[in-house]
Amino acid sequence: MRQDVDGTMSAVEARKRGYLPTADVPALIGIERDPRELGKTMRREGLRPVRVGHAYWWSESAVVEWASRRRWIRAQGSAPVTCSEPGCERAAVSHGLCLKHYRRARGKYADAPAPRDGQPIGAGVYGSVTVDEEGRLICHECGQACLSLAAHITRAHGMSTAEYREVYELPRAVKLVAASVRERTGARAASPENLARLARVRDPQAAAAARTSDTFSALSRAQRQRRARSPE
Repeated sequence: MRQDVDGTMSAVEARKRGYLPTADVPALIGIERDPRELGKTMRREGLRPVRVGHAYWWSESAVVEWASRRRWIRAQGSAPVTCSEPGCERAAVSHGLCLKHYRRARGKYADAPAPRDGQPIGAGVYGSVTVDEEGRLICHECGQACLSLAAHITRAHGMSTAEYREVYELPRAVKLVAASVRERTGARAASPENLARLARVRDPQAAAAARTSDTFSALSRAQRQRRARSPE
C-alpha cells in the first residue's frame, strides 16, 4: 500500500494521476473528521502520501480501499455497525468491536479468563448475592438464608470473606450483610450517645504520634495484588 514519493508533480498532474490533497479525504470517504488527524491515522496504518508542492496528497484508490476495511468509518447519520462479537448488540467502536469487547480482546488483561457473571452456580449466580423476600442473603455454598452472610460462611464453611468473594466473583461493592442489619447498625452508631462517647475518647494527637515510618512505607492490599500479578 506504499505510494511512491514524487515531489515534481504539479497539482493538475496529481489530479490526473488519481491523487487528492489531505483536505479532500474526509469528503471522499463520507465522514466528518479533522483531515490532519485522519492523515496521521492513515500513515500509522501503512498509507504513504506523495509530495505535491508543499502539501501531501494521497492516492484516491488506496484511500478508498483502506476505508472499506475500517468498520468505524461510516457516513454521518448512518446507523452504527453492530459489534461482531456473537450475541452482542452494542455499537462497534473499533476493529468491529464494541468498547466492552475491544477492551476484553486488546486490553491489559486480554489473556485473563472471561468472567462468569450471571452464570448459575450452587444456590445463586456468579457476581451477585440473591436476596429473598424477607431481605435475607442466600449462601452460594449451601443455600441457607441469613442476615449476615459474612458471619455464616466463616462459621459454617470456614471461608473468609475474601475467599468467598474470589470463588463466586463478587465485587467489593456487593454487601455480605443484609440491608436491614446495616441500617440498624448505622442508626445505632450515629446515635447522640455513641457520638458523644466517640468525642470523649477521640485523640487525634495520639493517633498522629502512633504513626511510624513503616506506616507510610507499607503497601496497601491492592498494591500487593498488583505486584503479585506483575512478572519478575
